[in-house]
Amino acid sequence: WGGDQTFDGFRSGGLFWQGHRFFLGAGRQGVRLGPGEFDPVAQGQVPFDQIQLGTVRPLRLPGPLRWIGPLATQLSVGRVESTGEVESPFYGTFSASVRPHPSLELGATRSAVFAGEGRPGVTTRRILGLLGGRHSSGEGVDFEWEDQYAMAYFRLRGELRSLPVSLHGGVAVNDTEGAVRDDPAVVAGVELAEVLPRGLLSLSYEYSAFGQRARICWWCEIGRRPRTWYDHFVYGRHEVRGIPLGSTLGGYGARHSVGGTFWDAGGTGHLSGRAFFEVREEGNLLEGRWPGKRRGLELTGWARLSSEYRVRLSGVVAGGPEMDWDVGGEILLTWDVPLPGPAGL
Repeated sequence: WGGDQTFDGFRSGGLFWQGHRFFLGAGRQGVRLGPGEFDPVAQGQVPFDQIQLGTVRPLRLPGPLRWIGPLATQLSVGRVESTGEVESPFYGTFSASVRPHPSLELGATRSAVFAGEGRPGVTTRRILGLLGGRHSSGEGVDFEWEDQYAMAYFRLRGELRSLPVSLHGGVAVNDTEGAVRDDPAVVAGVELAEVLPRGLLSLSYEYSAFGQRARICWWCEIGRRPRTWYDHFVYGRHEVRGIPLGSTLGGYGARHSVGGTFWDAGGTGHLSGRAFFEVREEGNLLEGRWPGKRRGLELTGWARLSSEYRVRLSGVVAGGPEMDWDVGGEILLTWDVPLPGPAGL
């Protein structure tokens, strides 16, 4: 989607253990959060060395908390090469969701770049503040220690003329005070599914936008504050080798996406396609490479070669009136090895 994509060595690999309730992993891969295809907080296109911890299936909460429904969480932390002028900063992501009703999911995602060479060090107080959602402000070393992004979202499932339908939406911010009013990002989409004799077919549409195109209220004052999505006065542009750490859109602008996916009834694979139209504006990380309007098509195929091996092939072709057409592709091979683990986890 963006950047020069010249990562040395493996783009994805590692060891992951999955128990009955939790999973633990260490390796190199991207992290993708949020309810839709395009996430302003973390979309998973930058691979980095990390440790992951999360729930395999939602957990039932005890006591009075049971009414908010089962809880699912995922936490990852690692280092990226650099952001702006800061070398080897830490990059962390977190997501949590609950289901107060079987058809309703409420969740939140967060990502943060923090510490790094020449920056204030990691302390228990700073880590607890980061995990607790505190956004440093004002002056002093804490103000120069981190930069965060966050999103609140929902997913609602139901039926439309006997067809399963899913609606999702979210609002993301890159600050805490006044961010929703002055400089938001939004994502909203709908998905329909149909059971066919040979498998399951789904059709979807999604809209994502930043800044002026993400206005969600008539009193919003978009443009009153400087444009700072994926940019920070200390950590610079939130990208690694030209690839955004957040949305593949790259920030300011908007994207429309229409797609479909077919899952084989035998569980041997699936095929998906997606057409998109996007507009990039001033302040977008990818505006220099893909200015103005751009349209394209993405195809992805996944197949199970055996009980242990899976392969995924994907490709994209895109271009626009102010740029040449680009073509890219990826091959991913997965090997599943069952390992024993501690009972009850």
